[in-house]
Amino acid sequence: MEPSHPRRGVSPNHRASGIALPAWVAVAAAVALAAVLPSVGFAASPSAPPVDPFPTVETRLDGPVADPAVTPPDARNVLVAATLWDVRNQRLFAINGLVMKLYPASGKAKPTTATTTSDWPGHLTAILPIPKGGAGRVEIVTEGNVCTHGACHAEDIPLRIAGTGPPPDAPLSALIRAELVPAGRNAVAGAPARVSVHLAPIGLWSSDELKLPPSIVLVASLPGVPDLARAELALSDPNGIYTGSLVVPRPGEVTLRAGLPTAGGVIQPIEGDLGTLLVGGTAVAGSSARPAPSPGTAEPPAPPSGSEDAGPPWVVIGAIVVLVLGLALFLGDPLTRRFRGRPGRDRDAR
Repeated sequence: MEPSHPRRGVSPNHRASGIALPAWVAVAAAVALAAVLPSVGFAASPSAPPVDPFPTVETRLDGPVADPAVTPPDARNVLVAATLWDVRNQRLFAINGLVMKLYPASGKAKPTTATTTSDWPGHLTAILPIPKGGAGRVEIVTEGNVCTHGACHAEDIPLRIAGTGPPPDAPLSALIRAELVPAGRNAVAGAPARVSVHLAPIGLWSSDELKLPPSIVLVASLPGVPDLARAELALSDPNGIYTGSLVVPRPGEVTLRAGLPTAGGVIQPIEGDLGTLLVGGTAVAGSSARPAPSPGTAEPPAPPSGSEDAGPPWVVIGAIVVLVLGLALFLGDPLTRRFRGRPGRDRDAR
């Protein structure tokens, strides 16, 4: 049964329309928004370009691969090398697992790929087959995750290649390695030893590109004595051979390191040790020095405690004593008679 009179200010028709109208408007707005957002917002937004994974690292190829002098026309493979220099920390950037790609110089052939090998910390090499169309652009990539529309997938992210040749900001001491020639030398303490050191670039560069100095410094050290001896070696061969003489004052197994002299007198050390130098014996002026024993041979026995270095020459002293006693016995009787006969002669004279 309907009430005899409705509540004041509210009619049945008005009450129904007041509830239904806003609901229809909300549904229509939701449908329109759902249709518009994909086309305007998400679908129209382009995916962000890959970010350089090492923004402070300068990557440089050792040389232009497309140069016929580097890659002859009839070559099937090419050796590609690159140097990674950390410009912020001023040192070589060591990394493994990067991939090189060699794109064709012409045509649409797929690039060839090879995983790099680190032959020196911060220097990478790879042997790449030459694709159809010749050797062209080189790309060095690392694998990373790229996310689009909330979904992520693995993708090759290329490193930014700054150019070719040695890094211009890197000091020469960081771009070369030093080797003792020949390795495993022996020497005598206090005597000059002839030594030679070979400086070789870590990259596929020529000596002219590196501008080798006219001399280097060789430093010998022992545990607890970091600067035992020094020697200056002069450039004796344009291929990077330095030669000179080193005098080590103390015997032992010394460690050799090489460095580059600077205008301020400070030595820039070259990364890595040259090896060890076995120094034995002591050089004596006017006599031939006894060489150090070779590894695996026995040391000559030490002189006995009664040797000439242990005390006075007892044989000579004994001979002198015997001689003195013999003279005393031989001359003793005549001398005694002479001294005994003197008083009698004096009485006869009186």
